[in-house]
Amino acid sequence: MTTKVPSQANQSKIKLSYQMNVSVPLTVYHQNIRGMRGIVNELLSQLYPTFSHILCFSEHHMNHLELEQISLDSYKSGVSYCRTLYEKRGVCIFVQESLRYESIDLEKYCMGKYFEVCATKI
Repeated sequence: MTTKVPSQANQSKIKLSYQMNVSVPLTVYHQNIRGMRGIVNELLSQLYPTFSHILCFSEHHMNHLELEQISLDSYKSGVSYCRTLYEKRGVCIFVQESLRYESIDLEKYCMGKYFEVCATKI
């Protein structure tokens, strides 16, 4: 009896269809917020009733300590970048508590005023 081995192209298709077999699509919400202080409740009301799995905010205008004090129901602070020089801007990602994630350290690529980035692996 011989066993037929699928070709390389077929193996890729099998892997791809397996990886894409997700019962619920992952949703991401991004907002260039231009200041996050005092608007957390407003943000959550904009997301109701379909809350995204991942929330990304750019130009939050906060430092790390201020971001740690932000509480978004059902979300945890995933990763962030905050300027230490110049006017505060920054980027941050909040992840639903039910998801596992890893922070990706990209701070060495950030250049205040020119390029600010953060990332997480879900």
